[in-house]
Amino acid sequence: MKKRIFSFSNFWTTLTSFVLLLICIIIYIIFGLQISSANAKRSDLVRYSALYETSFMYSQSEIKSFADSSAKEHYNNYYKTITGNGDLVLSRKMIEEIGLEKSEKTILEEFDSVFSKYIEPANKKATDYAVSKSDFKNAKAALSTKEYSEYLTYGNSCLKALSESVYNRMTDTLKKLSVRQNIIMICLICLCVFFSAMLMITYFRLKALARMAESEDDTSDRIQKDMSEQK
Repeated sequence: MKKRIFSFSNFWTTLTSFVLLLICIIIYIIFGLQISSANAKRSDLVRYSALYETSFMYSQSEIKSFADSSAKEHYNNYYKTITGNGDLVLSRKMIEEIGLEKSEKTILEEFDSVFSKYIEPANKKATDYAVSKSDFKNAKAALSTKEYSEYLTYGNSCLKALSESVYNRMTDTLKKLSVRQNIIMICLICLCVFFSAMLMITYFRLKALARMAESEDDTSDRIQKDMSEQK
């Protein structure tokens, strides 16, 4: 009768490596999903922060062009940008929905303060002159003061700083997640190699033990046959 050959130490080592392999695969998938989500968030946040910056600059350019030329088209462009679903309104809404860091919120608050105290009142004054009174001379003058120009430049610099901060932060986040994913990938490869090696070792060990068992059985059969012949 052949002996049943089984190595518990080999079995548990192989099982442990298999479980670790599964865990690494799951973690790798999780990191992959996180990177995908962070990349989508980065893309949206960078795009909308850049849109907010360009929309602000565009709206100021259009209101100035309206005061300079009295062309109604410029006023319509300005009005569409700053109201309803205009680019300035939409991009600001999306930025707040996606979320900013504390330092980025501080930059945005600085911009809001400058805009509400100095830029917006000047724009309103200019549109009142131009639209209500058709007084384009005073409208132009309202947008040509040194104070207005300085605060407009400062507002632009705030939005530029916001766009750069968002881009750098999201890029750093992606880099960190990618490094972690690469580490998991290396562990995954190592475990795959280890698991394959354990399977091969187990296979050859069981094969060798099986041959030994067959050899012992054959020897036992010959001994029994010789003993029976001697009787």
